[in-house]
Amino acid sequence: MIHNISWEQLKQFTLNFKYVDIIMFLILPMVYISKSETDEFIKFIEEKMPLLPFDREDSSLISNCVLENLIL
Repeated sequence: MIHNISWEQLKQFTLNFKYVDIIMFLILPMVYISKSETDEFIKFIEEKMPLLPFDREDSSLISNCVLENLIL
């Protein structure tokens, strides 16, 4: 399912997550942003968030949270 959200909404939403991998694999595939916005978003993530290993246990919990928040 693809959700259209604004660039600012996407940035604010991702600040709730501590794992870059979760953002890249669970959030980005569910939203539509342009190529230039995607590049800017990746730069934003790299600057603001630590690069930590992907944790599959956390990902299932967070993916449910992501889906619930995006649907609201």
